[in-house]
Amino acid sequence: MKSYCPICFRDITHHQNLFDWLKKDAWICGNCRLIFKDVNQVFHFHGCLIEVLYEQSEELDSLIMQYQEVGDIALRSLFFHDYVSYMQKHYKGYTLVWMPSGKVKERGLETVKEMLDEFSMKKQELLECISDDPLYMRLCNDCGLKKQKVLLVDVYFHKAKLQMALDLLKPHVQCIHVVVLCGDMKVLHTMRLD
Repeated sequence: MKSYCPICFRDITHHQNLFDWLKKDAWICGNCRLIFKDVNQVFHFHGCLIEVLYEQSEELDSLIMQYQEVGDIALRSLFFHDYVSYMQKHYKGYTLVWMPSGKVKERGLETVKEMLDEFSMKKQELLECISDDPLYMRLCNDCGLKKQKVLLVDVYFHKAKLQMALDLLKPHVQCIHVVVLCGDMKVLHTMRLD
């Protein structure tokens, strides 16, 4: 039975490289795979490690917009597909926490939380937006987090939003690592790292 790319609807083997073909783990065709430019770099930001998985691009932004704003839920498992097993192994024992969205009522779903469905890690909602502006958030549940290690996940790297989340979480957890789906590498390389 043929599998089709959920992005372009071509045969999954279209322009597929040999490595993906041998792995038999293709999730999109080889042509659409070029949208996901792996960078997998780690940065330091206010005492936390931030791991950026993909380079931000117009094509990836468009795909994220199609998922988040248009509600193309079939795309939700694509974004972290290549990193699920790595993150589950590397961050074993961490509690998975997602960055809240100010548009949950408008969209009808918490898009970052939905992207993390395939992870078998412990998940906990710790942050919630208190307005449509995602910069206004609060801790919604601390459930004895002092002993927990938290893996905070977001789609984009936003300094102000991330700083707000870290300020809220740091006093309540053992440690925090951050994984960001994509980031503008020019911004990340020029920011002051501590």
